[in-house]
Amino acid sequence: MQITIEYYAVLADRTGERSVVRTVPQGATVRTVVNELIREHEIVDSLQDALAIAVNDVWKPMDQPLQDGDVLALIPPVSGG
Repeated sequence: MQITIEYYAVLADRTGERSVVRTVPQGATVRTVVNELIREHEIVDSLQDALAIAVNDVWKPMDQPLQDGDVLALIPPVSGG
């Protein structure tokens, strides 16, 4: 199945991607995808405990099952002022 992964803030800057379509196995959860991304991007690994996760614009836990066509957003903590 295919999902879209959206990266925000420092994640987009460090991965060089804002949005990417990815094929994931049937039955994948948010955690399944995040674990794959941890292996690919050091920045995801360093921020994994602080990420906010949304699936189709709704906050979701890491054990959320994904469906074909879902949009998974990874949102790191941000600061500013």
